[in-house]
Amino acid sequence: MQFKITVIALGRKNEALDEEALRYQRLIRPYATLSMVHVKPPVFPEMRVNEIILREGKLLQSKWPHASYPVALSEEGRSITSVGFSQWLSSHLQNYRHIVFTIGGAYGLSPLLKQQCGDVLSLSPMTFPHKLCAVVLAEQLYRAFTILHHHPYHK
Repeated sequence: MQFKITVIALGRKNEALDEEALRYQRLIRPYATLSMVHVKPPVFPEMRVNEIILREGKLLQSKWPHASYPVALSEEGRSITSVGFSQWLSSHLQNYRHIVFTIGGAYGLSPLLKQQCGDVLSLSPMTFPHKLCAVVLAEQLYRAFTILHHHPYHK
């Protein structure tokens, strides 16, 4: 059974970082299908920040594949080690065929979107641009699969 993982990120593409993410997509292929979806951020002139993140959240949520397990990435989410993440991934892939990670824009993710996710995880307490966050997540997914399959990459 081939597992599916989708990363949905609000923001524009970046050629250099997209190439690095593509490298991890290829490395993950023996274990799962990894898709990276970049959603163009809408322009909301003269709108308050709370309203912007609410609308962005609805847009991101509309991209979630049907019957997937949604996970929000947020600096205030639960922080886990790479080994802990591999264990988390293993247990979730036993219960769900498709996991979707959601990365917000400049203002982050709305509280409503985070509530609708099965988990809220943090890659770091620091704030990263969505492009870099997507590459770090792709690398951590590859690392998690290598840990699970006793591949020497993790060492």
